[in-house]
Amino acid sequence: MRDDRKPHPGPWRVMQVDSGVVGIAIAAGFVVLGLVSMPTLAPIFLLGAVPLGLAVALLLHFSRR
Repeated sequence: MRDDRKPHPGPWRVMQVDSGVVGIAIAAGFVVLGLVSMPTLAPIFLLGAVPLGLAVALLLHFSRR
């Protein structure tokens, strides 16, 4: 028998996470990508990736409210 009291959540169910953690993960991903793919340009890339990640984290944190 099927249990209809708990229907399927649907295809667009999204995991709820803290936006600050996601922003840090995105920034860390950009940093790793820059260090692996462009070792000569890594310092320049880091100077752009860290503020971009912080900006995304702050934007996601404050846009939710």
